[in-house]
Amino acid sequence: MKAIKRLGALTGKKILLVGLGRLGGGVAAARFFASRGAQLTVTDQLSVDNLAVSLRTLKKYRIIYTLGRHDKKDFVGKDMIVFNQAVSATSPWVSYARRHCKEVYNDLTFFLSWLSNYPGVAYVGVTGTRGKTTVTTWIGHLLKPSIVGGNMPHNGLYTIIEKIEKNNLFSRSQEHKNKKKCVQKPIVLELSSFQLEYVLGAAKAPHVAVITNLSQDHLNRHGTMEEYARVKGLIFKNQKSSDVLVLNADTAYVKNFLAMKPRGKVIFFSLKQLPASSDGLYAHKGRIYNKEGNVKTFIAPMPYIAEHDQRNFLATIAAVHAYGAPWDAVLRRARTLPTIPFRQQVVYQDKKVTIINDSAATSPEGAIAALRALASHARSLAFICGGTDKQLDMMPLAYELKKILPIKNLFLLEGSATKKLFVDMKRVGYGKKTQPAIYDNLEDIITAIKKHKKFTHIILSPGAASFEKFKNEFDRGRKFNAFIKAQWG
Repeated sequence: MKAIKRLGALTGKKILLVGLGRLGGGVAAARFFASRGAQLTVTDQLSVDNLAVSLRTLKKYRIIYTLGRHDKKDFVGKDMIVFNQAVSATSPWVSYARRHCKEVYNDLTFFLSWLSNYPGVAYVGVTGTRGKTTVTTWIGHLLKPSIVGGNMPHNGLYTIIEKIEKNNLFSRSQEHKNKKKCVQKPIVLELSSFQLEYVLGAAKAPHVAVITNLSQDHLNRHGTMEEYARVKGLIFKNQKSSDVLVLNADTAYVKNFLAMKPRGKVIFFSLKQLPASSDGLYAHKGRIYNKEGNVKTFIAPMPYIAEHDQRNFLATIAAVHAYGAPWDAVLRRARTLPTIPFRQQVVYQDKKVTIINDSAATSPEGAIAALRALASHARSLAFICGGTDKQLDMMPLAYELKKILPIKNLFLLEGSATKKLFVDMKRVGYGKKTQPAIYDNLEDIITAIKKHKKFTHIILSPGAASFEKFKNEFDRGRKFNAFIKAQWG
């Protein structure tokens, strides 16, 4: 990968941005390049009307647009072509770009190319199906002061570059002059499979890479679980022997990652005792142990948190310790870990009811985790789920609903995934006599639930994506909070 030596060198550079979109990522990229004087062309297959909000945001910049289609002429003669996350690396337009341009990037590979100019700067990278935002945020908290972002709203990779440069957080020239590692804030990045699939060549790898878990998700993009695992494994593709890979020993796909022959030191975390051949953290009878070879050391009691967050906690402290923090400092700061928005987040509570926003549960496994966490309240629990299909298997969620939740306590939001779930519910014999209502919108569900006086717990945990009715899961979460506020104050 060719290094982006100086952002000032973008002035006058002919750049094509493929995919403007409506969710903000393409807008951030367009603003970044246009504000640096690039000769920017933006192309998107969506129409002008569909992109109206994004276009208004960028109206002060000099940008050439090709909308409603892609034109091969735009791809030829460019110095650089940058793809939005929404464009798969297997797209024929990516292949065409690589044949006709010297430099092809997405936001991650552009960031890593720019970061390679600072050889003394290390970063932590976190990926996985569930828990990556939680673990990324918690690692950043334990390594404060830190720079946290990546696949996150409001703190994407272009924003991080701007913050680092604006505040001169580390200086390449000073580092070279003193022949020392530059002083830096730790960088902690959440990385999605959509970002990682563009990683090729010599992209700078994280010093500490974390894969929280792997379960069904994004199969409409990656096709098979094996391909999905391969793409996630690209996070450690270019690690060296001095780097560290933190893996979940409890996920079935850990064997896929080990088959990729990681070069860094592998540390595991588990809610079971680790085998003799594995080093890392594990929990046993409410206590956390660190295992190195045959030596097992008690670290701390396991916090009283849900099972999925116990794994997130182990992944977090393993990564922070691997980065260089001593155990006493790690555990001292761990007492103040923040709550993550839209991840089993309590958004309202009084003496009668607790309301939880778990909008970030975009896969069946996420909804299952929420069901299990609230199983003791099942008879007085209002459970809201449903949304957009990502070609995922809804049968496990149907089984879990049947096992835990009375059918009258289930509230379904209309969508393509909801239709699949409804079929699977019938197959497992859930709701034979009483069928749950399927609502057209989230506000009507909240209104219906408010009329019942019996519910002591209410949770939105969709188990599906949101694109048929919302911009994304964050938009869904914000609207849920607004409806709750309107009903409960």
